[in-house]
Amino acid sequence: MKHIDILRKLNQRSPEVTEEVIARWGSKELFEFVHNLPRHLPPSGMEQLLELLSITEELRNGHIEEFPAIACEPTPEELEVCAIPEYVQINERFPHIGRRLIQTWGSYAFYMYCGTLFTDTRGGTRRGFPPEILMALTRLARVHEQNHPRLDARRLDIWADVFHDPTKL
Repeated sequence: MKHIDILRKLNQRSPEVTEEVIARWGSKELFEFVHNLPRHLPPSGMEQLLELLSITEELRNGHIEEFPAIACEPTPEELEVCAIPEYVQINERFPHIGRRLIQTWGSYAFYMYCGTLFTDTRGGTRRGFPPEILMALTRLARVHEQNHPRLDARRLDIWADVFHDPTKL
């Protein structure tokens, strides 16, 4: 397996989940399992969420590279979000953001990821989004709230990391 480093990273977080990934490697079931990693390993903060999304993307890409013949059918979340015009607009301009919106759609991690998009985590080097993309992201968040109301009540406040870890001030 060429992607041993990413499995090592995942193993540091959860040996049980890593065993599940290895057991599913080479099968169609891996795609759904990897897609649902944010549900299996709920992140405790924005940094952990971004790391987890990076791990899922690397696992998925590595699996496709190693087993191209295995068809990757869209998940229910992908089918739901890809039909939303605001998502299409965002994905056309920022496909890397579109991929992560799909990865987190229908989960509490969606709100955490949106928080990373609306705050500068790059030390002042972020340019910001064009107004039409900013509006599309805002409307997409509203659609998510309507489609997944049980998650809205648990939404992460952007200052939560600071309250849990004052060194982030």
